[in-house]
Amino acid sequence: MLDLLPKYIPAENRAQLADGMMAALAISFAEDEARGSRVRTLDEARRRAKVCAKVIDRLVAERWGLKKIVEYLPKYLRFELDRVDWKPDTRVLWLPGDGR
Repeated sequence: MLDLLPKYIPAENRAQLADGMMAALAISFAEDEARGSRVRTLDEARRRAKVCAKVIDRLVAERWGLKKIVEYLPKYLRFELDRVDWKPDTRVLWLPGDGR
């Protein structure tokens, strides 16, 4: 996972982002299973991890904080997997765990 993250992300943040990616992958596979899909291959996990890395890169470019990226990564991964157009939330006030 760490090798997929953009190189400009500081070393002290990389492990937390990798953990967030793993959690997002697990959530996405669980959602797919609930929808009746049983595709859980190593290739598919790698593909989803690459999608997560792209989402992280986009959110960092939008100046999102680490905690917010990890919290919202499953949502934006799902949008990407479902091919739903999205753009990063631009709210000024954020509340931890608000789930938006």
